[in-house]
Amino acid sequence: MENQVPPAETAPAAPLALPPCGDADAYRVGYRRPPLHSRWKPGQSGNPSGRPRQAAPRPGQVAALVEQCLLQRVDLPPGPSGRRRRARLAPLVVRKMAEAVDAGDVRAMVELMKSLRALGLSGA
Repeated sequence: MENQVPPAETAPAAPLALPPCGDADAYRVGYRRPPLHSRWKPGQSGNPSGRPRQAAPRPGQVAALVEQCLLQRVDLPPGPSGRRRRARLAPLVVRKMAEAVDAGDVRAMVELMKSLRALGLSGA
């Protein structure tokens, strides 16, 4: 405990409050002390116009985007013959969902039923 260094004394930070009335001439502008005329008024925002809103996509745009993605052709791993294969994505997605349902995945079954209902194909 003998080798302890006493804490360094620092100057107290100057308050950021406005000076009392009549002392505007005595106010010193400096670091973290902006001129009085350029300070924000109480309740004034630093970003009055705010962040601009992004337009929400319309339902037709989302449907067109999903359709475009599902109809694109994708590369498949080479088959037994070693040939490069390509297929549309939509049938592959449906086939994978059907395989998951066949394996007993209840969530996949619910999603497949929702999809069939949305397409108007729920016959069972």
